[in-house]
Amino acid sequence: MTPAASRSPGLVAGFGTLCALVAIVFWPGLDGGFLFDDYHVIVDNETLALPDFGATALADAAFSTHTGPTRRPLALLSFALERTLLGLDPFLAKSINLALHAFNALLLLLLARRLLPRVGLAADAVAPLAWLAAALWAVHPLNLAPVLYVVQRMTLLASTFMLLGLLVYAIARGRQLAGLPAPRWAWPAFLACLLAGLLSKETAVVMLLMVAAVELHAFRRAGIERAARVAAIVAVPLIAGAVAAALIAPAALGLDYGSRGFTLGERLLTEARVLWHYLGMLAWPQPSSFALFHDDVELSRGLFAPPTTLPALVGVAALAVLAITGRPRWLAFGAAWFLAGHALESSVLPLELMHEHRNYLASFGPILAVLLAVRALLARLAAGRFALPLAAVALVACAGLTALRAERWSDPLAMMAFEVRAHAHSARSQYELGRLLVEHARASNDAGAYARGIAALERAASLAPYPALALGTLLQLAVGSGDEARVTALLETIAGQPPRLRAEVFRQLVRCQVALGCAAAPAPLFALADGLLDGTPLAPYWRRETIAWLAIYYLRVLGDGEAGIRLLRELAAEPGASLDYRVRLAEALAAYGERGAARARLAEIRAALPWHAWFSQRPELRRLRALDAKLVEAS
Repeated sequence: MTPAASRSPGLVAGFGTLCALVAIVFWPGLDGGFLFDDYHVIVDNETLALPDFGATALADAAFSTHTGPTRRPLALLSFALERTLLGLDPFLAKSINLALHAFNALLLLLLARRLLPRVGLAADAVAPLAWLAAALWAVHPLNLAPVLYVVQRMTLLASTFMLLGLLVYAIARGRQLAGLPAPRWAWPAFLACLLAGLLSKETAVVMLLMVAAVELHAFRRAGIERAARVAAIVAVPLIAGAVAAALIAPAALGLDYGSRGFTLGERLLTEARVLWHYLGMLAWPQPSSFALFHDDVELSRGLFAPPTTLPALVGVAALAVLAITGRPRWLAFGAAWFLAGHALESSVLPLELMHEHRNYLASFGPILAVLLAVRALLARLAAGRFALPLAAVALVACAGLTALRAERWSDPLAMMAFEVRAHAHSARSQYELGRLLVEHARASNDAGAYARGIAALERAASLAPYPALALGTLLQLAVGSGDEARVTALLETIAGQPPRLRAEVFRQLVRCQVALGCAAAPAPLFALADGLLDGTPLAPYWRRETIAWLAIYYLRVLGDGEAGIRLLRELAAEPGASLDYRVRLAEALAAYGERGAARARLAEIRAALPWHAWFSQRPELRRLRALDAKLVEAS
């Protein structure tokens, strides 16, 4: 029997046990419903319900949102195919996520089996240690959110293609180091995996940094190793320069921190502490430390505020030095992999400070490093007999915590109630609890639940540094219940907020009355609009958005075509008017009987479309086609 043949039964058994373990641990959470961002990306996105499987319908679905610079078309296509073939069912959506997660665990197992021999591990220890690393990663509670939060399929799919690319790279480099040519398909396949990852979620770009970690610490051929180190050393001042430029002129680089409760500098300081918090959650997972939202993380406002900021920065710098210098190799690889995984989402981008799903692939490096460290320590102490019991305890502990957490996720209301108790200062958690309680109260006619929901929303508004969502929801509920005194009080509160926040609340109120079936209530809406458009120093974008939503309200709620079209004409006439405004004007003209003017607008719009509109402005193109068809039918 050949060595390959003798290994295959063990590999297949490892695959099977890994899949079974993952299924058992996560199964309790599959009954939970949709959450938060699931709604605007998936549930409310009617374009995902494909009318057919033609190229036009598929492209419309693939580019139906403006999420991320790449629009994440592969992830959206997966949602579209699922919705069209299987229906809008959170259980099925989470089951697909679970299958992807199990597949990713298998890919990590294969990758680990190729890398471990190259960091000094004896051949007979490779298979069990690789399986244990993949299993711990797969059932760790830190990796639950990407599986049970449906919209995070974007993270799962991007990780799938990243792992496939890394596996292809490991195969090709292994052959080269053995004196054999790399397969002809290897490098085209690697680039295809990178592209597919980027089209699932742009964070896949960190795959290139993970390749550098693998090259530097696993495939250590002298010339390439020196070149990699020189590149890393040269990259340090370049990165420092980019960070300095971002700190000095964030707006010039498109870094909009206007709706965040922190500056770029504060974010960078805080992220150093957040990275160590992630590592703490990996090493010592506790049920109370996990949450869907971590907006309660304390902000670092200086090197000593809080006092842990400077030590955290020094620690991150030490990890970076360790990742480059490479001693010891297993620890250097873990540090390099972890930092590579966080290089995008924990850097200068104006994202929220902390999310667990950012550790999805990044967590594998530390897990592997810890396992190698424990194995080396046991070998030095001649205590190898303790290896299996320790591994079993760690695996059972992680699996048990994740199963417990998955059980909570099966009931979103109970889950958010638990997370609010553990994270009482999280505005997002308070908001989501309030929203769910109000929904439950409406379905069950439970006045007590409604009161608790309002209290949670008020708590969210008091906690959030930028409480647009909570204040807008409270105002909608007050308008819907006809509580004039409460509406007046909320309008006074909102009037004291920054103009951009007031504009976002205005947009929420219009959308509620236009698209969500809320009762028409022009008075509070016009009170908000008057306050925004009476000379308030409102940024140009938000001024235009306010006028556009006011026009929509005139057209679709009040039926005042003259006023709505007049406002849209003003917007469309401005230099550089967005395609959305111009399409809205054409739609309004057609709806109010001015078909000739609508056709003329359509011709102007099509003549001015940029070459990239077919993907960058796909929702607007879909509306243009629908309007064109309506005009043809009317004629």
